[in-house]
Amino acid sequence: GVTLTHGAAVLRGVRKEYLVEPDEQAMAEAAHRRLGWVAQARAIAWPESSPQTVEDVLELAVAASIPEAVAVGEGVEAALASLDAFTRPVWPREIASWERHHAGVMVGVGLGVLDAPDGTVIVDVPWLGSPAWEADVRQRDQVMAVDDVSVADLDPPRAASVQRLLAGEPGSTVEVTLARPGASAAHAVHIERGPWPEQTVTGFARHTDNTWSPWLDEDAGIAFVRISAFRPSTHHDFDALLADLTPRALILDLRGNPGGDVNAAAHVTDRFVADGIVADLVGRAIEPPELADGEVSWNTALPGNHLEAVGELVVLIDEDTASAAELVAGALRERRGAILVGAESVGKGLSQGLRTDEGAGVAWQVTTGTWTLPSGTPLETPQGPSGLVPDRTVALSAAEGFQVSVLRRQREQLVTHRDGTPVAYLGEVGRPELPTLPADPQIATAVMLLTEP
Repeated sequence: GVTLTHGAAVLRGVRKEYLVEPDEQAMAEAAHRRLGWVAQARAIAWPESSPQTVEDVLELAVAASIPEAVAVGEGVEAALASLDAFTRPVWPREIASWERHHAGVMVGVGLGVLDAPDGTVIVDVPWLGSPAWEADVRQRDQVMAVDDVSVADLDPPRAASVQRLLAGEPGSTVEVTLARPGASAAHAVHIERGPWPEQTVTGFARHTDNTWSPWLDEDAGIAFVRISAFRPSTHHDFDALLADLTPRALILDLRGNPGGDVNAAAHVTDRFVADGIVADLVGRAIEPPELADGEVSWNTALPGNHLEAVGELVVLIDEDTASAAELVAGALRERRGAILVGAESVGKGLSQGLRTDEGAGVAWQVTTGTWTLPSGTPLETPQGPSGLVPDRTVALSAAEGFQVSVLRRQREQLVTHRDGTPVAYLGEVGRPELPTLPADPQIATAVMLLTEP
């Protein structure tokens, strides 16, 4: 369904807002090169030299009998990839899932499944708040069939195939046949695929009702909050977790956080900072916002949050901490004296805008600016990314990183089903003959820094 009209709308939008004036010849040559491969695969004659614009390359491809959708899809994606790794088209059929992802909304049945040792597929755990959770699907239920497909007829290992069968459009219904341990017969459950909010904010341990406690050591006044990504609701969830709590010290875990909604990131930073700039964005088409009397810009902190009284902050970062998460970590170090612990971050200093042309029915993601910390220090330099270097480096080997991820998943595991029956951890664990970590070394280092004299 992708047409030349879709491609023209995307190219027009990117040219208008891209960080710098795009190199038209380089874009055209990238599209020409990619479509040359397509032409070669289809045994179609293709000229060696490229026209001056991407649009001309696309017209040439269509005239050469490359299908329009293929010509536009491959050509535009190649052209935008020549600008950077983050600028890309979002074609009509991708828009809904793309918008849900950025809004922090999960869609489907919300059911994790595992390959059991005997070759069957069992439920790991229904995801909290999902349709499967509401349908009272339980851990260790054996999945016998999905709609009219028998699990026994699938090629092993079967869990990945079952997940694909469970996927589908929101509002559609899937029939899952389950055999519950101890039950005399299998039963069918009809589940309507639908949305539920992504949980991006977690504490250190769950209560028996699956809600979170942020206390790592309540006697010592140390709280712990992990933010896995920044979505539009993240700062609200952060506020809810720490409502009416003013810990003496707080560990903010941003490891593995790829970034996301920068406004939410600025709000989280603002909770600890009384005034001033928390980040800045510079770009060719970025203009200062027009503010009415009494309004402040998105990147300006406001006084009055109770977390400004938190005495000490440690922020955990690693080689997967990127973008908006780096802004939070860097701003808290510069504005609040936070100590960064872990490994050097990604250094993703490019900001993307998410745009939609409703008339054309197409969308795109375009790099519009470069992030800087409150001090003016950029996360992106002419030499390339410039990640945050921790104040206390605690490097993890591959084996240690795996065990830390297991410890996190065990901590974040649901405690009970909807009816109060217990949930166990069925996920991966280390090989029993190998030594195991008793605790997360990076968290342990943070605690040491907060408790040493």
